[in-house]
Amino acid sequence: MIPALRRCAAARLLPLLLVVAAGVVLSRGTPWLGEPSWTVARIAGSVIILGPVVAGLAAMDAARWNEEQLTATLRALPRSAVARWHVVLANAAVGVAVLLVVQAAGYAANVAVGVGYVASPGSALLLVLGGGAVLVGSAAVGALVGLLWGSVLAAPLAAAGLYGLALLALSLDVPALFAVIGGANGMVGLRAATSAFVALVGFHLFLTVAVLAAYTLRDGVVRRRVAGPVLGAGTAGAVAVAAVLVVTDPDQVVIDDRPVAWTCAGTEPRVCLPRESPRQLDWLAAEMHELAEPLVAAGATVPATYRLEVPGQRRDLAEGSFAPLDTGRLTRPAGDPQEVAVYLSTPAPCAAYSDPSGPPPAIVHETREVLRVWLLVRNGLADPADFRTAGFGPWLAAPLEEQESWVRTTYEQLRSCELDRLTPPVAPAG
Repeated sequence: MIPALRRCAAARLLPLLLVVAAGVVLSRGTPWLGEPSWTVARIAGSVIILGPVVAGLAAMDAARWNEEQLTATLRALPRSAVARWHVVLANAAVGVAVLLVVQAAGYAANVAVGVGYVASPGSALLLVLGGGAVLVGSAAVGALVGLLWGSVLAAPLAAAGLYGLALLALSLDVPALFAVIGGANGMVGLRAATSAFVALVGFHLFLTVAVLAAYTLRDGVVRRRVAGPVLGAGTAGAVAVAAVLVVTDPDQVVIDDRPVAWTCAGTEPRVCLPRESPRQLDWLAAEMHELAEPLVAAGATVPATYRLEVPGQRRDLAEGSFAPLDTGRLTRPAGDPQEVAVYLSTPAPCAAYSDPSGPPPAIVHETREVLRVWLLVRNGLADPADFRTAGFGPWLAAPLEEQESWVRTTYEQLRSCELDRLTPPVAPAG
């Protein structure tokens, strides 16, 4: 097996595989850096492209082994089919090794920026096993294409076909058998679904067994009595698992209702982020405290704690809650003060904000926008002249006491979720 590992196409083109994997992981920047669970999911997701490349390389090897003289030599050996198994196993092993190396690099990168905690090792293991299984199955598919069609065109056909199959599954919203789908915006509060990944691993195991049996049948001197039933069982198993996945359509990633481990910093307000994603905590705590000072000066009661909204976790109405406006905001070393003003303008996670029957009245959004702008203006981060044409523009020029009176009343209404009592700010007469 060792010589096969050294000579297989994947080993000979190892730098290409590493570049492909790294390119996929970095293709949309590094919003996952600072959240190890998300890093694992992002890297596992790279198999959607890494898998087809491995399939193409396995097909390349299989096509080379189909040369007439080499085939005749192999059939003269007592274990000829086993020798040809190396086409599948060697390329698969190199692909899996690349995935593990990139996973290790991702973890090291998180440690380097000060985050090494992984919330759910079991979930991370499922994601890695699922990615590895896809690579093994991809190598098997590529080797089968090369076995059936001994041409140099087998490699691009296998790669393009497998990639197209994965994209088709995603576009049709059917179970992706050749892809791992991690959290698009992070993995805090989410976990890998055990049933979905067990089925994914089972499908690729059956598929690989079927392909190895097909190789065994192709060579004339092996035990066909064993290879035939194994081929049938492997094919039937793969089809059965695929059918179950299509019927049940399980999500690979689901909400995790287990308690989240938190780490908090700062005062007035204290800010809490999940322990697995704390990279921005110090900056955010300091920025929240600074931007909240005009509220405190106005006599508004700022929540003692602001906590990140996490899927599946019950929100405390006595605490402020916030969610980043786009992917990866909280995994950066520092964020945007304008977004912090959005957090402060939402002092309670009122049920109306997530009411399935529809969004809250427009006055709620307008009120929070006025508070956001007021906070930016009072902190010197915005010029009131930029809002002269806004409906509340004249109010920004009112005496500070009048502004603070409206802010104090409105903030309490937002804190107590008395949204039906909200009123817009009124500019002074004249």
